[in-house]
Amino acid sequence: MQVRANPRAPDSGLARALSTAGIGTCEIDRALFTSVLESLANNALEAMPRGGSLQIDVELSDRPGFLSYRVSDTGPGIPPELRDQIFDPFFTTKGGGTGLGLPIARAVVRQHGGDLLASDRPGGGTVLVATVPISQTERISGP
Repeated sequence: MQVRANPRAPDSGLARALSTAGIGTCEIDRALFTSVLESLANNALEAMPRGGSLQIDVELSDRPGFLSYRVSDTGPGIPPELRDQIFDPFFTTKGGGTGLGLPIARAVVRQHGGDLLASDRPGGGTVLVATVPISQTERISGP
C-alpha cells in the first residue's frame, strides 16, 4: 500500500488511517502513532521547500513478525556527519526547531516494541522507517 501527499495540492492532508489489510494487525495507540507519522511526514515536507515527493509505505518488514511504516522524501537528505545526532533531544538544524520531534517519535515507536531508523534514499533524500511488531499482546496507551 502506498499513500502519497502532494505538498502543492490545496488542502492536502496526511493520511490519518492506513490500512494494513492482508499484512497483519498491530496493536498500537492510534493517536500516538498517527502523531509519529504526521511528524515524520511534516519533517519530510519541510526538507523540500521547493517541492518534491513524499511517500509513505506500509509493508512487511525484513525483520520477521514486524511491520514497517516507511516515510521517504526526495529532499537533500541528512548529511552523514549529522546522522548520528538526529535522534538526540534538542538537536536541530531548523531555525526555530525544538529538536524534539524525532526523539519523541523514536520513543513512541520503541514504547510499541519497535524502532525508528533513518537512512539515505537511493537517488537522493531520506527514508525514516518505523518498525513495530505485527502482533502485540499488550496495548500501549498514551497519556
